[in-house]
Amino acid sequence: MRFAPRKQNLSTNVLLACFAFSCAATSAHATEYEGPLNADNYGNEAFAGIVTGDDEEGYTYHFDDDDQIVLGSSSGNYVVGGQWGIDLTISGKISLVADVSSNTSNTTMINGIDVWAGSEESFYTLKTDDININVTHSATASSGNPWIYANGINNTYGETVTGSADITAKAIGKDVYAAVALGLISQNGGTISIDGGAIEAVAENNGFAAQAIGISDEGHNVRTDKITSSGELSITSNAVNSSEDTSSRAIAYGINNANSGDDPEVSVELVDTTIFAVAQAANGSAEAVGIYGGNASTTKVGEGSIYVETVADNSESSGQAYGIYTNVGAKTLTKGWGDITVRGSSAAVGIYADDGEVSYGGGTITADISGENDDGAALGIYIGETATVSLAGDTDVNAFDALMGTGRLVVKEQTVAGFFGSVDEFTGEVLVQGVTGLGMSTLEAESYREDTDGATLVLHAGSTLTGSYTIGANAQVSAGAKSGSSLDLLSDATLIIVASEDYDGNAALVTVDTASTESSSVVRLVNSARVDEGTTIFQVDEESIAPSDFVFETDNLLTEVVDNRIVKKSVQSVFGNVLLLKNSVTAALYGEQGEGADRVIELTSDALSTVASAAELNKIALMGAAGGSQIAASNATLMIDDSLMRHGSALAMSERDVGQAALWIDLNGSVSRANDFSVGSINYGYKSDLAGASIGADYSLGNGSFVGAALSFGTGSVRGQGVRGGTKNDVDYWAVHAYGVWNTGIANVIGSFGWL
Repeated sequence: MRFAPRKQNLSTNVLLACFAFSCAATSAHATEYEGPLNADNYGNEAFAGIVTGDDEEGYTYHFDDDDQIVLGSSSGNYVVGGQWGIDLTISGKISLVADVSSNTSNTTMINGIDVWAGSEESFYTLKTDDININVTHSATASSGNPWIYANGINNTYGETVTGSADITAKAIGKDVYAAVALGLISQNGGTISIDGGAIEAVAENNGFAAQAIGISDEGHNVRTDKITSSGELSITSNAVNSSEDTSSRAIAYGINNANSGDDPEVSVELVDTTIFAVAQAANGSAEAVGIYGGNASTTKVGEGSIYVETVADNSESSGQAYGIYTNVGAKTLTKGWGDITVRGSSAAVGIYADDGEVSYGGGTITADISGENDDGAALGIYIGETATVSLAGDTDVNAFDALMGTGRLVVKEQTVAGFFGSVDEFTGEVLVQGVTGLGMSTLEAESYREDTDGATLVLHAGSTLTGSYTIGANAQVSAGAKSGSSLDLLSDATLIIVASEDYDGNAALVTVDTASTESSSVVRLVNSARVDEGTTIFQVDEESIAPSDFVFETDNLLTEVVDNRIVKKSVQSVFGNVLLLKNSVTAALYGEQGEGADRVIELTSDALSTVASAAELNKIALMGAAGGSQIAASNATLMIDDSLMRHGSALAMSERDVGQAALWIDLNGSVSRANDFSVGSINYGYKSDLAGASIGADYSLGNGSFVGAALSFGTGSVRGQGVRGGTKNDVDYWAVHAYGVWNTGIANVIGSFGWL
């Protein structure tokens, strides 16, 4: 069959796009060719003017940049491809376009590039420069249950090497059994190498299944399969199923490294990768996975991020979302990784390691339920019995259940991991070679550490451990299976216990079946003033003995450990007779902690020395005096009394008829200053400034006798000098008084009773 080229000059479009700018060059020779293009040059008459080579050395087609090869509606199932073991090279940055629509009863497939060697001996290599592939396969089922496929690059047995690859693969089905869109697919020993780019796979159907996969490495036989990308790559997978059938499915995978055969060397290796996978089902189930690895496959990715979401519109349908999922001995490794965000309408899991190994380079793992399913499970990391998850970079896990499973978690050296969520359902083994915080973020866990700390576990007072925790830079997997929960602190380990505000004060600090420590390991209690006298540190089972061979550190001068219990030292034993407020400090620490207790706790905490702590507490003792607060009250009282005395004296000398009433007002002020008051060896002073007014009314009883009432108010300030210099009290006052005046003839008697 001969293919005639269909040419179209595209220079007009290029020029219009540049009319507002100064364009250095335009493409005047972009050509559209009608495909397909075959590797063995068979039927390639349309490309005769741009080809060199032969069957022995292979063929090279020399395209101009921006040329296109467009698949005719009935020209085959690929734009570029072949199966005859002859190498093909495409020179120039071109586009491959297929937009095929049909009615079908058979399974059909459209490929942008199809590399099919046919046998192990008939190997086939296809090379291109930067390339753009846009494949759309639309089909309506005429009968039966046909599958339709749209593939960007489909490689079986052969080798595909491209520059940057921008690929869009769309499978649009109407009543077909399954619509499947694949960006890159390698199988039966196929290898694909690209230099980054963007891959978009879109599947839409109203039949049984809509399935979109960005990269798929499927194996099938004993020959090595491999897909690699040496440049930055973005992967988008979007599957939508509008079927009303409750058994229908929408499936979206960013990377599907499934290895369906027996070959253990199936691998995907990508540099910097961003993955976006969304599956939506109208009435059936939805499943989305960022990276899936199975059957001893290996997946390696560099820096990037994963966003996964499922939407199941029917509230009774399942919508399961997984960031990373490994199974059957698979290995998934991320280096310098970024965030994993997972939203599922019924289940959301950041990392699900059912089997195999996952090494996570660090970032934030967030999992939550996006639908209205109250029974939905939001889980940060799940580790199956035979699986291992290693955290090799700072990691925050935010989920209702931050950690669950029975397998092994390793927090590597130089790594801080924070699990902000429940870990109660984890019964596996945790090796903490770096820093791990339970029930808190990495930032909070780090805030309690000191520079000299080694491997560290940070937890809240009152915690119950359900797994087996080994802390130390050389923490290793246990030789035999462990039963129950355990906590083992190696020689370089630090256990930090934080008494948070919601701690009840007397629950055992750590509850675990068995615990062990080494002599140089450290147990540090933070906010120890919140812990009651006699509280147990390690609550172990009846057949175990609590450890005692460790260095105990506390942030409070008055707290120590004796026989696995918290003991409060007396204020007298720590400070002697240095404190001015010894009883107040005792009451604040050991009695009812009223106003000011937190400040007292603060000043006996955070590794202050006894001398420094006593000095600060004594400053508080003197603050009222040194700040002049007593003087302010005294001066206000004297000002009011002075107003009443002066008014009373004038009233007693007045001649007023019985029953006569009168109003009066008096303005007054006070300025005072003093130096060299002393308490022991401490000197202080004050400066007081007040201004006020009194307003009153009185009533004449006759014979020089009067009764009245007055309201006084004022404002000002009093500033301490010397000790606590700069302590300033702003003063506002008001007072009410009742008073009486009696002129006895030889003396005036004036009395008042009031409240200030």
